Amino acid sequence: MIKKLTATGAVALIVLCGTARPARAQSNVEQNAGIQFDFLSPGARSLALGGAFTVADDATAAFTNPSGLREVSKREFSFEGRIRGFETPFTLRGHAFGSPSGQGVDNIDGLVDGTSSKTVGGLSFASFVYPRNKWRIAGYRHEVARFKSDITTEGAFIGTAGARLLPVNGTLELTVVDYGVSGAYNLTPQVTVGGGIVVYDSSFDSTMNRYSLPASPTAPAVYTQVANTQKQNGDGNDVGVNVGVTVEPSSAVRIAAVYRRGGSLDVPVRNTGSANEVLDSQTGKFKVPDVFSLGFRAGAGALTVSADYTRVQYSQLTDGLVVVAFSPGSPTPGNSDYVIDDGNEFHIGAQYFNPNWKAPVAFRGGAWYDPDHALLYTGQDPGFQTIFRNRDENRWHYAFGAGFGVGQVELNVGVDLSKLMNTTSISTVIRF
Repeated sequence: MIKKLTATGAVALIVLCGTARPARAQSNVEQNAGIQFDFLSPGARSLALGGAFTVADDATAAFTNPSGLREVSKREFSFEGRIRGFETPFTLRGHAFGSPSGQGVDNIDGLVDGTSSKTVGGLSFASFVYPRNKWRIAGYRHEVARFKSDITTEGAFIGTAGARLLPVNGTLELTVVDYGVSGAYNLTPQVTVGGGIVVYDSSFDSTMNRYSLPASPTAPAVYTQVANTQKQNGDGNDVGVNVGVTVEPSSAVRIAAVYRRGGSLDVPVRNTGSANEVLDSQTGKFKVPDVFSLGFRAGAGALTVSADYTRVQYSQLTDGLVVVAFSPGSPTPGNSDYVIDDGNEFHIGAQYFNPNWKAPVAFRGGAWYDPDHALLYTGQDPGFQTIFRNRDENRWHYAFGAGFGVGQVELNVGVDLSKLMNTTSISTVIRF
């Protein structure tokens, strides 16, 4: 089976469609095996509260939950800058499904992961909110996802008789930016509904080179003779929707729910051989998962506590799967062999703010559970099992931050820390 893999090198493209959680561009080229895109809501306040912000109450509600715009009583501009650091694991070397031969570089029992470390940053959110009577109208620009990775593998050994994956190197860059208009309306003093239309502008660019094995199958990898190249490049726009409701049963309690549905992007997938001949060309889909979230917030004096449940339909990432063979007619895994489970996220956060302090500062902290949502191969081919395996990356994020206001200007900072991704945010609000 592995010889078939090294000789046929199959590739499949999956892409996402827009919503609001860290998205993820997926395909079964090796560089995507450990990627876990996360779609975090905008704003340093939300970040510092562990994302427990479905009961939104500032300008970022335009995206997070439009009904939360009810809390904006003055015209305001809002801006946010974010820096994200990614750690993306991939299969670097080692020996799976058997014992190493002990010859050459085939001397590691088990698989060893490498890590692609990248940092990206920039203006992640900007909005303007205009309140009028029972209405609130907002326009915004939001960077849903910005992701980069690059990998170089040495070709892991599998089974016996020198069976080995081809060494690869590759790069991937994904950007998803949305431009939206949202509105909120007070049905009653206790109930507000909101909705919006979003235009997603997405860009996906990926190149993966596979290299021929050295003359001796246990010799160190060489990166001179390209055996196969897969390119996935696409730019496009699509429309999504965003609807929410906020209920205030008492002055100290609020409950909210939101549903976000994104758009999609066509991504051409092209497979070329060592002489740059086109072996296969198809078009896949880039899909950001739909999201449903239910949130609760309660306050007593200076302390406010928030909790959210979020359902992320990560399984939609496989909806646009196409399989591109190394050569025409080569057997490849079926689409159903690749799965991503839907995710159940749990967020909790707290804020302490005493307005009677001489220099009032709001202190925030939170945590949230982020279930594993990497692409997993469930078929029988040991090569693909080696690349797309369960790394058990269920993880907790821990967050903290603070905010204060001077006149009509508010400044907030937030930090979110986890095993694979760290995010820092600074945001400001100007009211007039």
